Amino acid sequence: MDDLKDLRARLDGVDRRLVETLRERLEGGALGWRKAAEVGASIADGLAAAHGAGIIHRDLKPDNVFLTSDGRVKILDCGLARITATEPDSSYA
Repeated sequence: MDDLKDLRARLDGVDRRLVETLRERLEGGALGWRKAAEVGASIADGLAAAHGAGIIHRDLKPDNVFLTSDGRVKILDCGLARITATEPDSSYA
């Protein structure tokens, strides 16, 4: 998890809302069904928005999903992402 430590070091003082990965949260025990549904829906919304912009993430996993202290879900690490469209699809907006 050195990459995670590096990311947090770079974010120090910039955005303290990124508090833990989904993997870290799951290591503490299973999510309740409502929280799991909320996180899953947020991930789906984020991927739909990216796909609508012609971006395919290609590396979605618990280590790349961050849960913020204010309840938001962030999908990070787009290093393997591919651009698939030259024009955004407004149906995902």
